Amino acid sequence: MDHTYGPGLASRYAVATTICPDPLNEDSELLQTLLEYRTRFAESPVVYPASDAFFEFVSKNRDALSPLYRLALPPASLSAAAIDKRKQYELAAAAGIPFPRTVYPATFNDVREVMNSIVYPVFIKPIVGHTWRRHFLGKGFLIENSSDLLATYLEILPTGLETMIQSYIVGPPTDMHSVALYRTKDGRCLGHFVARKIRQSGEDAGVGTLMESCNDEELVDMSMRFVNAMNYHGIAELEFKRDSRDGIRRLIELNPRLWLQAQLASDAGVNFAKIQYNDLTDRAPDPVFPSRNGFIWLDWVADYQSCRLAHKKGQLSLYAWLRSWISARSYATFAGDDPKPFYVSSRPAIQGMLKNAMARIRRLCGLK
Repeated sequence: MDHTYGPGLASRYAVATTICPDPLNEDSELLQTLLEYRTRFAESPVVYPASDAFFEFVSKNRDALSPLYRLALPPASLSAAAIDKRKQYELAAAAGIPFPRTVYPATFNDVREVMNSIVYPVFIKPIVGHTWRRHFLGKGFLIENSSDLLATYLEILPTGLETMIQSYIVGPPTDMHSVALYRTKDGRCLGHFVARKIRQSGEDAGVGTLMESCNDEELVDMSMRFVNAMNYHGIAELEFKRDSRDGIRRLIELNPRLWLQAQLASDAGVNFAKIQYNDLTDRAPDPVFPSRNGFIWLDWVADYQSCRLAHKKGQLSLYAWLRSWISARSYATFAGDDPKPFYVSSRPAIQGMLKNAMARIRRLCGLK
């Protein structure tokens, strides 16, 4: 279920799909919906939060939901850290995990006090990510100097959002890795998976649009130290980036849920949804670790925009563009036996491309 109609609800494998109340603005209504929905099942179903907003809702209402649903959640005392980056960095510091130098201004005077002591470039981003998307696009703002910092905070502060100013980690997208793992309540790792970013949706920071599976024991060890410090239970996806200035890999954030590229992990041999299901239904699954490196995942629609921009700048040849697409074996929403999610996710972009193509044709023909 979701509060808006998206690709997941279009799948032919999803049955009895529901447009539900918004977890941010209608949490009491959503709780009532879930309490009523439970009567459709003979046994307690497994719940997978698929966004930060739904994770926060499920965690906040765990006392009402846990007698009826099977949940994998960190302890209530640490659940806030799963979506609050400030609390994540406090835990990372205690566990000895490197992260970027970060300050947390609350007022315009706070910004003025730090603007001349920080090293540029810096990145402004939200402490809680899903609240940011109500006001701004992208993950945050890359800031090159103090005047831009002040001007940007004049836009941000009226929204009431809590933000951070973070040292920008210099390096290409390929220095960004994600580590996914599943930790049981008693501390066992039932699966882990590492992916390297090849391209992303933004020039400075963005969601991966072309990813490759790989091995990296160092990052897996760092990730396990972090989730052990949280006494974490469930699926976690952690992002790290290597700083080209000193070679240190630093934690960017933890996502406490299934994530966009989870299909790549499944296709490479680590099905986190199945691992969680087996764990919560007492099937005692054996640990599963990846066996397929170099497996490529592609988000066609988002990657088209990334490739188009890089090609315009002379950074990507058509041959390299096509070769990267042909090499993909795992996809964000496309599946030959279930095409409708891809249609739903790509329809706005395809309509926009067709509209632009028709406008270009009309201009070439001298038509208005």
